[in-house]
Amino acid sequence: GYAASIPCTKQCVDWGLCETEAAQVWGLPGTDGDQSFLRSSFSVFLAYLCTLLHRFKLLRRGEGSADGGKLGHAGDRRSVASDYSDVSDDDESSLYFRDGTGNARHDTRGGWLERSIAGFEAFTNRILSAEAERDPSFVAVSILRPEPGAAFAEQSPSGVAWVEVEASLNNALTAYHRHETQEEVMTARYAARESSTARSRDGTFSPVSVDEAMSMLGDKHSDGDAMRLELVEADPQDLALLAKAGAGSEDRSDDAASRGSTAHRRTAVFRVTAPASSTTPAHDAARAIEAMQLREATKSDGVLPGSRTLRWKLPGITRVTPFSRGGRDYYFQSVFADFASLVFVALSYQYAVNGDNEALVQTYNQGLFPIDYVLAITVVIALIVADRIIYLNKAKAAKVAYHFLTYAAFCTFTFRLYHQHGSLKSTSAGRAGLIRVFFLLKSVSFALNARQIRAGYKSDGGTNRLHKRSDFISYLGFMTYLAVPFLYELRVLLDYACTDSALDLFDWLKLENINRELFRVNVRNDTYRAYHPFGAPQPRWKKVIVQGGGLFLLLLSIILVPFYIFSTSNPQVGVNPVHAASLNITVSARDGTATFPVFYGGYQKFIGVPYAWADLNTNTSAPPITYPGQVQEVCLAPDSDRVWAPPPPRLAAFKGVVSTPGTVVEAAWTFERKLPLDNQVLYARGPPVKLDRTLAQQFYQVANGDRDAVLIRGLYPRAWRLLGNGEPIANYSTDAMVDCELRLNGFGTPQPWWGARCGQVLAQVDANNYDMFVPCDSHGQGPELILVSAQVARGALASFSKFVGGLTGVYVVYVLAVGSFARQFTTNLTQHIPYMELPSTHRLVRLCEDIYAMRAAKEFALEERLYWLLIRIYRSPAVLFEFTRTTRGDAMPERPRLIGDRVVAGGRYGASGSGGLTRRRAGVHSAVVT
Repeated sequence: GYAASIPCTKQCVDWGLCETEAAQVWGLPGTDGDQSFLRSSFSVFLAYLCTLLHRFKLLRRGEGSADGGKLGHAGDRRSVASDYSDVSDDDESSLYFRDGTGNARHDTRGGWLERSIAGFEAFTNRILSAEAERDPSFVAVSILRPEPGAAFAEQSPSGVAWVEVEASLNNALTAYHRHETQEEVMTARYAARESSTARSRDGTFSPVSVDEAMSMLGDKHSDGDAMRLELVEADPQDLALLAKAGAGSEDRSDDAASRGSTAHRRTAVFRVTAPASSTTPAHDAARAIEAMQLREATKSDGVLPGSRTLRWKLPGITRVTPFSRGGRDYYFQSVFADFASLVFVALSYQYAVNGDNEALVQTYNQGLFPIDYVLAITVVIALIVADRIIYLNKAKAAKVAYHFLTYAAFCTFTFRLYHQHGSLKSTSAGRAGLIRVFFLLKSVSFALNARQIRAGYKSDGGTNRLHKRSDFISYLGFMTYLAVPFLYELRVLLDYACTDSALDLFDWLKLENINRELFRVNVRNDTYRAYHPFGAPQPRWKKVIVQGGGLFLLLLSIILVPFYIFSTSNPQVGVNPVHAASLNITVSARDGTATFPVFYGGYQKFIGVPYAWADLNTNTSAPPITYPGQVQEVCLAPDSDRVWAPPPPRLAAFKGVVSTPGTVVEAAWTFERKLPLDNQVLYARGPPVKLDRTLAQQFYQVANGDRDAVLIRGLYPRAWRLLGNGEPIANYSTDAMVDCELRLNGFGTPQPWWGARCGQVLAQVDANNYDMFVPCDSHGQGPELILVSAQVARGALASFSKFVGGLTGVYVVYVLAVGSFARQFTTNLTQHIPYMELPSTHRLVRLCEDIYAMRAAKEFALEERLYWLLIRIYRSPAVLFEFTRTTRGDAMPERPRLIGDRVVAGGRYGASGSGGLTRRRAGVHSAVVT
């Protein structure tokens, strides 16, 4: 990338690869001519620097060394090895390691391709093998302390020349490697003779040279392939830990018998360096040393059978314990990253893929989810479940396949999505950022999976991880995990389905419940009871802030906070103005058989906020409002938006209806607003006005063109109250009604239309003489209306209110649920005393761990036996009482003592107050078990 970026940046060449779009696809840094090479390639340089640091760290630990694990020894160690190696050139076995001239052979026929293939095979075997050891590997060698002046003795506190022991062990490993190679050579010689067609005159096979046989083995005859030991520490202090680490050794049977002779034994730890083809260097070295020790025991007078030369001398080895760095558990970190990716996909998938930033809100409002969105979430959940199944079965090969397949799939998906499915153009800034964040989360998961593959799974022997830590942080995390709906239940059911066990589902659930309760008891014993002195008063801050006063305020806030949330003091509560209004005036027959819309207005309108309520001339006091914007005045154009052009039969029917007394004239308003989401359109109707004989005659004259207008008194109320939910309320703060003059404009023209001049008649002499106050005089003298809108929830509060069902839904569902949940903590507490107030749980925890260990070891009979032992303990309160005593035998938790004003750590409540509770006999446990 850097080699191609430099000429592209300097514009020395005209390559298509230098184009910005192509460079983004291939990941070449510094190809943007508008930026400097250093600035544009800085991020890739940081990645390169991190790679170098990681490689340096591996080399410092001895992993991935350049010589493929064939580390030599220093010159002084080689000199010591030569002093203790008495192997002559005429030894029969040495013929297989030298050529005809007596010089050591160095086969250079293998090229870099063969070495690369061999390295790849070794790497594949290491990551796929469940038994592969993780570098570095060690062996702990225990020998008898030599007598002064004897071989391997020196004047030191330990009395052992460990450098000489190291040289002797390395010579033994070299000889073991030569012996194994000799057997391969003889096998190759026999195979070559069987396949040869050349026969001598007497009918026997012609001999095959050693060189021809060695050529069939390649480089396996080199001494550099032999394992080497390097002294790390002599006489380590943690011999018990070494014995535990080497639990897989074959010579552990005499451990109890050899404990008394530790004064005559000395132990040293050696680091094992082996070829890359060896996946278990420590165990291979231990087997090799034990094999050479047996071979040395068969020699007579210091000469091996079949050999003419004294070979080597081994110290008095009593035990060889192989061990290596154990596996590590990255599952919790990786599954946390996977769950973060799941949440991110649930929130941002539709915007990142479809480019719609309101898609999630629209999906919630519509109640329908796109199928690709559902499939994406399903795939992410399925991958989390598959990873859990692999983790439960410790299937390393399946983990490798899962890692590479998911990595390839996610990289392909995100790259295609980022470049818009092959168009080689970056998406918009917001979508590109979301895709980067998602790929970052998945990269963290991939990195942890890679570390898990490299480190191997941790063989914990079935230990329950719940009891590893019992502090407040762990308890808080565990309770958060339990608070997620169905997560605990799904995990338990999946573990039961994927783990071999003698317990059925209900027994499994009981065991998990016991473990969970023991963890809670441990947290209480290790946090509060371990630091609070016995008999000391509770601190004031704890009573007032944390427990008593804090919980009181919490419960009180649960009761009162919903009132404040749904009150006008909430910043999310504000004005809900009307942004559209329309009026429809209809004429209906008195028997309802015919309806004729005569006026429709709303396309031309004015909706404004008056400066003051007095400007509306209502002659009443202002209504109680918080914001001036709650009051609006609506003025429509005086001319109808629709042409009055009914067909002749319908026009004749209309004239017949309006000329009949009892005809009804009615006005209907329609208001549109943005909130609430489920009540955005409101309908308001004025009282039906029935035409008397005079009005009917006047209306007929207007329809016939013989009169200009007809006055309809009290057509609709002037002031309306618009609530958040519910129908509009008429005559709010004033009883004023609106009077309208209806006139037919353009009579006799092809397109006549109705008009409405509305206001309040102040004085009327007769049907043709009256004084009218027109509020919308400056806006065309059309229909006028006063609206007083109530405050409503906006923004997030509006969505929350719709989700929970408002204040009533909050109290019915949530507050009462919290109340019943809180009641459980204050009632029936005595029923939990035998199982929660336990002074110590170490015996129960160990019993549960034994159950898990037997399950992991496939000892299902012992697993069920121990489970029923646990059940019998819980069934008997007396047995549980004895089983949960402290290590000192007390029936009360171990607490610090308070002597005066001084706290004595590690103490306990004294004998004067112990009530005679003393340590019980050790036979109690055995009696319970039997």
